[in-house]
Amino acid sequence: MWNGWLTVGGEEIFNIARTQAYIDAGLLPPGLNVQACDSCDNLLDIVNEGKPYISPLVDNAPWLDSSQPETYDFAGLIPLEITGLDGSTRTATLTERAGDGGVTSRVRYGGRTVAVTALLVGKNDGAISAGMRWLSTVLGGSACRPGQLSPGPCAGDEMCVFAYCPDEEFQESPVYGFRDTTDIPLDVMGWTVRSARWSVGLVTPDRIGNPEVISPEIQCYEGAVFDWQVTTLAGPVTITPSFVDCETGAILMTGDPVTVQGDLQPVRLVPDPTWTCYRARFTVPQGTPRFQITPVVDHFAYQTPEECADQITRSYLNTTCVDGPTVVEEIGLSCDVTLLKVEWTWYVASPGILGAITPLAIQANTKAPEDADLAFGVGFRLLGTRTRAATTDVCAVPQPPALSKISDPCCVQWVAPPASPQVTDACLDMPTSFRRFVIEVPALYMPQVTEGALTFTVVNDTKPKKGLRLRLYPDPLARGAEAIEECAFCEEFTIAYLPASATMTLNGWMNTVRTQLPGQLPITSTGQVRGPGGGPFRSAMVQCNMAYVVTVDVGEVYSDNCPPTYLLGYPQGDVTVALDLRPLGR
Repeated sequence: MWNGWLTVGGEEIFNIARTQAYIDAGLLPPGLNVQACDSCDNLLDIVNEGKPYISPLVDNAPWLDSSQPETYDFAGLIPLEITGLDGSTRTATLTERAGDGGVTSRVRYGGRTVAVTALLVGKNDGAISAGMRWLSTVLGGSACRPGQLSPGPCAGDEMCVFAYCPDEEFQESPVYGFRDTTDIPLDVMGWTVRSARWSVGLVTPDRIGNPEVISPEIQCYEGAVFDWQVTTLAGPVTITPSFVDCETGAILMTGDPVTVQGDLQPVRLVPDPTWTCYRARFTVPQGTPRFQITPVVDHFAYQTPEECADQITRSYLNTTCVDGPTVVEEIGLSCDVTLLKVEWTWYVASPGILGAITPLAIQANTKAPEDADLAFGVGFRLLGTRTRAATTDVCAVPQPPALSKISDPCCVQWVAPPASPQVTDACLDMPTSFRRFVIEVPALYMPQVTEGALTFTVVNDTKPKKGLRLRLYPDPLARGAEAIEECAFCEEFTIAYLPASATMTLNGWMNTVRTQLPGQLPITSTGQVRGPGGGPFRSAMVQCNMAYVVTVDVGEVYSDNCPPTYLLGYPQGDVTVALDLRPLGR
C-alpha cells in the first residue's frame, strides 16, 4: 500500500500533498528543509478537486481549532514507516499423525496489526504540541468525537488508504480526469459506406464520388480516445477521421488527416465527453486503394477524480488504535523548536482488504421492474408467483442422497432420522404465496482472483412487509433464473418484519443489518433477519468468475391480522432493492 494518504473513521491522518504544501509555505523552522518521500503529482486532483493547499486556516485543516491559534502553524504528519497493511493473515494449525503425515486444521484469518512511525512537523513547539494533542484525540476513534455516528465503542472504524500513487496507473488528460486502458470490441456489423464497398472491415473505395465509412451508433464510450487500427493492402492511404451526430448527421468534430502505410497503424480521435450519441466517420480521397479497419479499439475510459479515488482505495474495517501515540524521539532544532517522532499501533479486527464498491442494481422496484436502474448486463424481472409449500416447506425437508453408479439399487441406502424437536419462530409468519422477482448478475462483475461481499438495500413502500425473502443462487453455467433449483441457494435472508417506509441495509462486508426509519438514525436490526434454516444472519459472499441469481420474494397478501398496522388478506405492496458488490481480499 501507498503511505501518502490515509484516513480512519473519515478523519484524515496522512495527506502528503497537504503537509508538503504547508512546509513549502513556511510552516517549518527557518533553515530546515523537509521533503516527503511519498510525493504524488495527481494527489491534489483526487483529494482536493485540484485546488492547491494554502494554509491550515484557509483550507480548514482537520486539526484546526479556532480556540487554539497554535494549530494554525501545524503542518501535519509525514509517514516514515507503516507496516502490516499488506499480506494475508491466514493461519492454520498443523497436527502430526501417529503414522505418516499430518492433518491441517481449517484455515482462519486473524486480525491485522498495523504499526506506524511518523514525524510531526510544525513551525514551533506550540504548533507541534497542538498537533500531538489532535493526533491523540483522533486516534481514539470516531466514538470519541462528538457528532460522529459510530458503529459502537468496541466496533472500531474504517481505515482507508490508496493502493498506489495515482501517477503510477493514471495520466492527466486534456479532456478530464484520468484514464485506464482496456480493449473494447466494436461490432463489425452495422457499418455503412458511401462510394465504397464494405466486407467485415475491408473497405474498397470507388473510383468516383467521395468514399467514406461510418460506424454504428456509439453511446457507451463517452469521453473515450479511439485508436482505430487501419491496415493498408496496396499503397498508402490518407484518412480523415471525424465524428457525426447520430440523429442529424452533422459533423461534431474533424481530426487531422492521417497517412497510413503498413500494418495496424492507429488513427486517433478524441470525442467530447458531453456527447450522448455519435458515429465515427472516415473519409478517403477518390481512387484510394483498399484498406482494412479493425473494429477493436483501445478504450481510454476517462474517470472523474472521485471515480479514480474509489478505484484505488482499499479499506480495513473495525480499526482501533491499541497503543500510542508515543513519542520515541525528540529532534531538537533550536531552543524553541523540537520535532517529534511518534509511533502507534492499530489493530484491524476484520481481516479482509476491501476494494471499490460496484453498484449492480441501483434501483429495482417490484412495482415497475421495466424501469429498473441497473448496471450494464444485469437483469431484473418478474418471474411469476410461488407458494410457500414450493419454496419454503420443500427446502426444510431433508433429502436422501442420490444413488451412485456403484450402489446396489435394491439395497435401502438411506433412512431418514427421527425428526428433531422444532422451536416455532413466533415472530416469523411466512406468506402463503409470493411474487418472485429475480436479479441476474453476469460473471463479468465478479472479482477475478478474490471473493466478494454483497450488500442488499431494501427500501419499503408505505405498507409493512412480513416474510420478505432474498435468496442468492450460484449460476456457474449462466443458464438464468429459470434453470436454478429451488433449494440450491447458497445464502438466504428472511426479513421477519419491515416497517412501512423503512430502509434496511444487509451489509455483506461489515456483516451488519441496520434499519432506518424516516427522520431517525439507523438502528441495528440483526434480529429481524433469519439466515438459512432459520439461523442467524451472515454475509453473502460470492466467488470469482461465476454468474449469480438473486431472488426477491414479496408476499402477496397478509396472512394474519394486526389492525391498524396491517389487515388479513390485504396486499403487502412493493419494495425497491439495491445490490452492491465489493471485492474482498484476504
